[in-house]
Amino acid sequence: MLNISSKGYYSIAALFELALHYNSETVQIKDIADAQSIPQNYLEQLLLRLKNHGYVKSFRGKKGGYALSKSPGQINILEVLTVLEGELDLVNTSVTSDTLNRFWTETEDKIKESLNHSLEDLLNLRQSIKKNVIYHI
Repeated sequence: MLNISSKGYYSIAALFELALHYNSETVQIKDIADAQSIPQNYLEQLLLRLKNHGYVKSFRGKKGGYALSKSPGQINILEVLTVLEGELDLVNTSVTSDTLNRFWTETEDKIKESLNHSLEDLLNLRQSIKKNVIYHI
């Protein structure tokens, strides 16, 4: 069944924060946690998993922290969620109706399609939102 847990949600948020700082200095775990409202202890576990799967790299020392190990355009949200959460399956194989089975399969495909974006797509969305903000005094 399709269920994105806090692990998936927070991992995407952490990767997005790192994407915001791509090609600049590393980001310390406290700064990621604060910016994305992620419990720091939980974030440490998530970043270790993301590092083990090749999405982030860590650096020690005074200017240490975390950075993306690939460009934001090379990190796909659906792929990350699949790695962390397992296959995102919505279809119940016990459904005996061909009509219902097809309906659920098509629905699952649409959900996966909507998650099939890169971190770069999120950065572009952020930029688009910022351009459309109108300030009133």
